[in-house]
Amino acid sequence: VVVDLPRSAGGDAPPVAADADLAVLVVPARLRAATAARLLVEAPDSAWAGAQLVVRQVPGGLAREEVADVVGRPVLADLAHDRSAVPRGERGEPPQVSARSPLGVVARRVLAALRTADAGR
Repeated sequence: VVVDLPRSAGGDAPPVAADADLAVLVVPARLRAATAARLLVEAPDSAWAGAQLVVRQVPGGLAREEVADVVGRPVLADLAHDRSAVPRGERGEPPQVSARSPLGVVARRVLAALRTADAGR
């Protein structure tokens, strides 16, 4: 099950986030966004304390290692820019999730991390 929480949920993530097998924060590669993510993961009793990061690349933004350093959490995957995302969204179409699409690459990395977590139990 994938739960997409709105940004407004902030540190008040529902209990499902704390019980998740894998919590993932999508963080734009900007200093302000990385700092906000750090505040989430460091908050007392935060459901995000064990989260891994998906870094959304932005032109002129931070490198994945810099985002990981600022947030203090490991980067699971990089989400590259997808030129088709905005036009598809404007037409009411879902994002493309082919094997070579940016979202498809990230989805496979997340699934692999879940399989590894399941194998460790």
